[in-house]
Amino acid sequence: MNFGGSTDREALDARVFAQVGLAGVWAFPLEFADNKWRSATVFLGTYYGVHPYPRLDTDDVVYSTTPRPHFNDLGSLGIKVDFTLPLTERMEVVLGGRYASALGSDVPENWQVFVGLSVPIGRVVRDLLGAETK
Repeated sequence: MNFGGSTDREALDARVFAQVGLAGVWAFPLEFADNKWRSATVFLGTYYGVHPYPRLDTDDVVYSTTPRPHFNDLGSLGIKVDFTLPLTERMEVVLGGRYASALGSDVPENWQVFVGLSVPIGRVVRDLLGAETK
């Protein structure tokens, strides 16, 4: 299962999506200069779900009578790909992409690509609380 959301630039309209499907994760060990091994991962999933798409008129133009366009929730097929590479013992860089295509509709495809930095929350909490790591 997979779900999430997004907003417009002014954070006035929230749009959510939900998906179910099959996914797999593969890990590849990498040796670092400190002679420690860490895992890089590849995540690949295919999904069916509901995504928000801009409402179009009969000429395939975005339909809106207000400054913000209206959206329809349409059934769609999606793909999710993430590459996670360890930078240090406590940080990873994530390169990802998402793609969704509405079924039975001519609306434009919904896609995103991103780069992120991941820090394990458990380690951050332990560091803040001064707890020993086991």
